[in-house]
Amino acid sequence: PVDVPFFGNNVLQKFLDTAGDLEVQKGVEKMDNEQKSSFEDEKLEVLIYDVVKTYIWRRTDERSPIKYKEFKDKKDEENKIVYPSAYVEAKEKVCRDAFLAVRGRKSQAFLDYFTGTICSVPQPLRNEDYQLLSRALLNDWERVKTLTLLAISANSYTRKGED
Repeated sequence: PVDVPFFGNNVLQKFLDTAGDLEVQKGVEKMDNEQKSSFEDEKLEVLIYDVVKTYIWRRTDERSPIKYKEFKDKKDEENKIVYPSAYVEAKEKVCRDAFLAVRGRKSQAFLDYFTGTICSVPQPLRNEDYQLLSRALLNDWERVKTLTLLAISANSYTRKGED
């Protein structure tokens, strides 16, 4: 139904809110252990979102007959990018394939998919982000899997433009 909000948009808004909260927290010099743990949890959420987003956008650009740079400056009256249908369909397929692949994997199979597929595209990670992600993959793969599924959902919708 038109009036029911898309789940992926809700998840996207939560990731964006968390990223905004992290920016505010960066200015705090002293944190107790509970605050540090919460900060690290939120940082992991945003990190996984960014890693998944990078994967989805790069794979979409590879698989679409129309490349992002060809239409990135074409905007509508709301100053939003007008995405060609072919690009949106390629992105939807990348997201659907990734979601189904992640959903069906457990333990080592998920770790292999995440590191071998999602991390197969260049990821601009700082050393501390790489270490945080590595620790999470080794110590709490189920959480990483859940966050990965949410990140795929958050990246799955793009409004089609007029062809």
